[in-house]
Amino acid sequence: DAKLRATMRAEIKKLHRTVETTMIYVTHDQVEAMTLADRIVIMDQGKIQQIGTPMEVYNTPANKFVAGFIGSPEMNFIKSKDGITLGIRPEDIYLSGSADIEKGKNIKAVVEVVEPLGAETLLIALYDGTRITAKLNGLITLEAGAEVKLTLDMSHAHLFDKDGQRV
Repeated sequence: DAKLRATMRAEIKKLHRTVETTMIYVTHDQVEAMTLADRIVIMDQGKIQQIGTPMEVYNTPANKFVAGFIGSPEMNFIKSKDGITLGIRPEDIYLSGSADIEKGKNIKAVVEVVEPLGAETLLIALYDGTRITAKLNGLITLEAGAEVKLTLDMSHAHLFDKDGQRV
């Protein structure tokens, strides 16, 4: 249950602070990893993909695996014709005109699903055959099938080569 998990995370964090010693905590839950860790080791198929602080791993993922693993909802990946994949987090996508973005790329997408979460809304849309998710502030009332203009904040974009490594 989500409430119990949140309470247990807080208790584990307090225990760690009290005992002042190294603790190793193994989890598949990235929220637990981000909130409890001083350093995170991301593994795939038994191989280390990246080691760093939670924010280092979140802000500068070493590869597409790490980028897709850390963050909720997960990072969007948009393939280009030249083999580079653009990665952008849902919170770095806005309805066009709703944010003052210095380095933005505007795209047109078709709404598939709108998920109101109270203080924010998840917008799932199709752009050029790729499903993308935007995490928008507030309650957004759009209907499935509507065309929207979205702005990608390119100052927070990530590029990955054809092998999935960060460029």
